[in-house]
Amino acid sequence: MNHIIPRNQGGPDDLSNFQALCFRCNAGKRDTDRTDFRGLLASYQHRQEGCVFCALEGSGRVLLENELALCIADAYPVSEGHSLVIPRRHVSDGLELHQP
Repeated sequence: MNHIIPRNQGGPDDLSNFQALCFRCNAGKRDTDRTDFRGLLASYQHRQEGCVFCALEGSGRVLLENELALCIADAYPVSEGHSLVIPRRHVSDGLELHQP
């Protein structure tokens, strides 16, 4: 359990200010980060109309998938068995797909 707003930054001990984090996230967050992870799971469910990658779901091209990404066979493979792993989150830059 960790505080969303750290106590040393005025965060209360109220239940609404707590979130359960894995050991790695909890250790990395410490008391310097105010990231609220409660809405993160919902960001993976967001689908944008007109997105070519969202349209792949249910198309029969998906080889593997989980809640974070899907894997499709490349339409123009550079080598036999080449595939693409596509994150489910919509971000403008791949560097935005950080650990949290």
